[in-house]
Amino acid sequence: MNDVVHFVLAGVSCSLTRQDVERRLIHTDPAPITLHAVSINGLWYPVGQALEVATGVDPRKFRSREARRHLAQFGFELQSSVPRR
Repeated sequence: MNDVVHFVLAGVSCSLTRQDVERRLIHTDPAPITLHAVSINGLWYPVGQALEVATGVDPRKFRSREARRHLAQFGFELQSSVPRR
């Protein structure tokens, strides 16, 4: 999937591909998951952390539901109520 996804997050205009997101997270260790998670590069990340690393937007400026919606646009697997990892 090389399609560019355009969206606005906390007032910041973002244009990314799935590969952009994967590339930006490749050297990022996942933080502990408390509730919502996304699988990227074979690892599970908190959705806020994944979107923060991909976009550079401070996660305090958006909610997890926004992160889940945008990450789903890229076709990533999402899970809720994930046991802590």
